[in-house]
Amino acid sequence: MQAGRGTDHLGIGCERTQRMTRAHTVPDGAEPLRVLHLSDLHLLPRQRATRTWVHSLASLDPDLVITTGDNIAAPDAVPALLDAYDLLLGIPGVFVLGSN
Repeated sequence: MQAGRGTDHLGIGCERTQRMTRAHTVPDGAEPLRVLHLSDLHLLPRQRATRTWVHSLASLDPDLVITTGDNIAAPDAVPALLDAYDLLLGIPGVFVLGSN
């Protein structure tokens, strides 16, 4: 395998543009809990579509928000990230910064 072409690098080209939502149902009798988990946004200030998508996730009415890192791809993206998360910041959550 050539350097940089291993399977560990497959997400580099697609994780910034391919968004997905999944729903899971817990067993009967459990209290419902709607968890929104976000990861690897790698947000840049110019990515308005990503910000709009994150805004739209508030309509899922989550009980808990979890982000597991790599929210930004550049230091100047912090204001864009705060804008993206604006509607979610009032919801209890756990935020992990990640390596970015």
